[in-house]
Amino acid sequence: MIWKRWKHVRTRYRKLRKYGISHNEALKLAASRKGYWNNSKTPALHRALSNERLLKWGLRNLNLRLKASQFRSDYKLKRYLNY
Repeated sequence: MIWKRWKHVRTRYRKLRKYGISHNEALKLAASRKGYWNNSKTPALHRALSNERLLKWGLRNLNLRLKASQFRSDYKLKRYLNY
């Protein structure tokens, strides 16, 4: 979602550098012609857009929500089976 908003190579490069990615990695990733899905798997992008940064921006962590829902369903199942 965020990578898709950064439409131009120049913007991508600047943002990656701002978030601590080295010159070579930022240039390589920013100029990549691969799609959003392939770029989302790169370690440099994971370092630049960490979970902590995304939470700070107000985005929700879906992993935590999934774990919470699984916990609730396990709890209900155990209650139902009288564990």
